[in-house]
Amino acid sequence: MNERIERRFGRGLAVLLAATCTLAAAGCSDDDGKGSGNTADTAGADSAGDVAGDAVGDATSDGSGDGDAVSNDAADTVAIPHVLELQPTVAKAAVDPFAGGGTTSCATFRDTRCEGGKQQTCAVYDTAKGAFAETVPALVERAYDYDRWFDRFSSPDGTAAERVFLAPMPAEATEGVWGDPAAFARYDGTGDGAIWTGAALTSAAMRYATTGTAADRARMVEITEHLLRHFDVTGVPGYLARHTFLLAPEGSPRYDAHIVEYGEKSVSARDVKVRASELGVLPEVYAKGLPDGKGGVIAAEPMWNGNPSIDQYTGPMMAFPIVYELVDDATLRKRMADHLVCYLNRLKRVEIIHLQQNPQLLESVTAYFGGGNLQLDPGDLDPAKLDRVVGYYLDDLNSANVDTYDRSCPKAPATTPTLVLDAADPGFLGEMLLFANRVAAGSQKTPNAEGIAHMYVPNVRGGDAVHMLHLAAMAYRFTGDEVYRTFFFETLIEELQAIPVANTTQAFQTPDWCKAFYGDHITYTTMWQFATMLKPGPLLDAMIDVMHTEEWDKTLERAHNAQFDVMYASLMPDSDPRDRDLAIADAQAVLKAFGGNGGVLSGPRRTYGIAPQKVIDNFPTGTTLACPSEGERKSCEEGIKVFGIQLAGESISHACDGRPGECKMQDGACTQGMASEGLPPSLRAYADFAWQRSPYQIGDGGDGGRKQSPGMDLSQAFWLAAHYGYLAEAKGLVLAWKDTGTCDK
Repeated sequence: MNERIERRFGRGLAVLLAATCTLAAAGCSDDDGKGSGNTADTAGADSAGDVAGDAVGDATSDGSGDGDAVSNDAADTVAIPHVLELQPTVAKAAVDPFAGGGTTSCATFRDTRCEGGKQQTCAVYDTAKGAFAETVPALVERAYDYDRWFDRFSSPDGTAAERVFLAPMPAEATEGVWGDPAAFARYDGTGDGAIWTGAALTSAAMRYATTGTAADRARMVEITEHLLRHFDVTGVPGYLARHTFLLAPEGSPRYDAHIVEYGEKSVSARDVKVRASELGVLPEVYAKGLPDGKGGVIAAEPMWNGNPSIDQYTGPMMAFPIVYELVDDATLRKRMADHLVCYLNRLKRVEIIHLQQNPQLLESVTAYFGGGNLQLDPGDLDPAKLDRVVGYYLDDLNSANVDTYDRSCPKAPATTPTLVLDAADPGFLGEMLLFANRVAAGSQKTPNAEGIAHMYVPNVRGGDAVHMLHLAAMAYRFTGDEVYRTFFFETLIEELQAIPVANTTQAFQTPDWCKAFYGDHITYTTMWQFATMLKPGPLLDAMIDVMHTEEWDKTLERAHNAQFDVMYASLMPDSDPRDRDLAIADAQAVLKAFGGNGGVLSGPRRTYGIAPQKVIDNFPTGTTLACPSEGERKSCEEGIKVFGIQLAGESISHACDGRPGECKMQDGACTQGMASEGLPPSLRAYADFAWQRSPYQIGDGGDGGRKQSPGMDLSQAFWLAAHYGYLAEAKGLVLAWKDTGTCDK
């Protein structure tokens, strides 16, 4: 199966497209095309709503593609009034404790400066006591350190990235050692730059909302500018770059201040040269060239890395609506709004119709969604009734069409299809193959002028339904234009049955042994952001039900995911708190234990190995070794038959060799066991962002700590928890300049 397509469009569509490629003996390349040193498509998330595959919504049509929906019994039970009352996620920041003079706030913990002959250090100030804190709670100190390390060492030119070292890095190494440019090798994970810069901005916005200081506001605005640059550099309103970089000649020096790639071999099909008209939005070095260390410069080509996936868009989609309400700069607000609105309007509509008239195709699709593991709740939509699939896709912008790509901002979201694929048509397979090749374009070695960057399928996948609802609600909030409210209700709610589809988000749960955990992360964050914008009413009630039933009950209650815990708890009203207290307590416990994973809690998280037996020997009380059932193993490994062709699943078996945590299966083969509960942070494998990776994995090989996380997994969860008052030790603790001596300047 084309793994890259699966990450972008969900497993069901990936299977379908892979089948068409196989039947026609066409080259649907599985080449990652990653380039620019990124690992986004081997370790990053590239699909929205692919929470191990979502159940199918039923928005059938009469075959004309005119959008007339035929409701089913489940959809009939959902009545949502056409009232879209929105509110700010965060209405305003806390009052600046230093307004009126005296003490001055600062943004970067432990920084020093010389001001008026006084040596000053950025330190923690206790607003309740009106004095600098004599002792700082370990978690608060760690959170401010993680923000410092992101600002200073993991955001080259404002893009979040993993810092990679030339040699193993001891856990006890000081910042002066690991932060030394001489120890720096390169940046990794840059292909996920947009989503993690978005996480950094969400963190910064929640930090400012919590502290209210002028310095934290300025820091939030600066990171906003960095994330906006990812849009501006493409020259297309609403089109997002993953990151920017400089392409230097091979043998050029290493630079830890910039993302630099070396030689043409590092360029992929998704890399695009920055046009002269957009060069001015980038830092000066992009125009002037890299310093050669001898007083001269090295000419380097300014580039941006594209073919953005849905998960990359969740970065700005999470952050911009919060920042929008916290700033009063009309120009900045408009820039954020324009990009997200133009993105929604830029999505084109495709319909695959008459599925019921093509039994082979219907059987292939339902075989995937039914797959022996479909877990529909009473009243859920039935995949057997699927007759039409509706997708919204983003045309790819790449070097093959950079001069012809439509750079205007469409006026409204699409309600009629640009493309209709009729399953009852004799030529359907050929048309489907052409579309499959467009979808697969981002993984091919040469750019495709007709390529598709990604696609939502809101009448099929629960997460996609929520993403589209969120986009429409944001557009309405930003513009007040009735076209978006109409699209929200008439197209998404009524025609495509977005609410019933959202209620099937976890209907197909892939077993943990072969699950893509990133799907949960980019789905629940979208649900939270959308829900926080809704005033009390039926819509909010519906999203709270989805968050509780689909996300908490079915998958995340046992994951010990601090970020989800906080988001979930913040949505539960006093009148119906459900498991709010349990979630808060779990978030508090996980955050207090979350830090350096090499034995030094106060340090950064790095790629340190951890022996499986050590993990098993240190299981918390109540955690046991979990082995897959034969049915779960079959669900992972068996694969499915599409158009009569058997497509392999994902093997989770190996020849038994006595490794720790082995599970012996009925046929004598073994599988690797997992923890029955999410592991404590000290026992978890390294992750670029912990909350999108498996919390159940036992052991990790590591490489001695050569790679360091940007740390936004701690920072974002911490500032969300602090803002909602779940961390008593953080209350009233802000950063300010403290006199620590004298200086000559």
